[in-house]
Amino acid sequence: MAKSQNDSSFRAGLFKFSLYKRNQGRLVRQLTAVAASILIFFGTYTLSKGPLSSYANSYLTMTARYVGGEADAGRDTKLQSLAEAHNGTLAVVTDGRRFQEREFHFSTSRNFSTDQGLVDEMKVSAAGFASDIESQYGAGVRVSQPRGQSRRAVGISIGIPVLLCAIGLWLVFRAVNFPRFADFLISVEAEMDKVSWPGRPELYRSTAVVVSTMFLLGFMLLAYDVFWKFFFELVGFLRIASS
Repeated sequence: MAKSQNDSSFRAGLFKFSLYKRNQGRLVRQLTAVAASILIFFGTYTLSKGPLSSYANSYLTMTARYVGGEADAGRDTKLQSLAEAHNGTLAVVTDGRRFQEREFHFSTSRNFSTDQGLVDEMKVSAAGFASDIESQYGAGVRVSQPRGQSRRAVGISIGIPVLLCAIGLWLVFRAVNFPRFADFLISVEAEMDKVSWPGRPELYRSTAVVVSTMFLLGFMLLAYDVFWKFFFELVGFLRIASS
């Protein structure tokens, strides 16, 4: 029953602008809000520059088809490196019984719009890449016209992260003013005020002890490794091939 009341009170508090005990625990509450806001900002920024960016941006598509169903584990790595040399990326991998297909994308977007100069540049890059893989792998290659970029897609790639960021920031603001959580943060700051912080000389000594101990343990572990390696090689239990 208490949990249900707390949940309902939090939902009711989402639409309030009041501050709970605004003069208590200000430092911890502000730092908590700033840290959470930074995580939300970078999360929505990554969303905008990641999945939503590939959804909104225009690109040139080049598809290479190979005869045969046997997958070549090393080929995709080589193709990826070759594509990157031509400013492209391996986007879709399709393995069938009779053929294998690899789709590569060449970005033609700049500043959330299709750039004609970049389109021409990517056509040249795609043609060079197609020539390379045709000669090296005997693949059948086709290059499509660049996909158009719609205002709706650009609006979604920008609007959704902005909306999520705004909602997240508002939830952070209300969370640090939610009575239960705010009282917890207030008590955290009260306990922090009771901490006896070391002076600068004591801090230097403690740091020197910790760093020295870490190096000592590192050297000891290294000595153990060298000793046991030498011992196991001596008795013939361990054999390491020379390069």
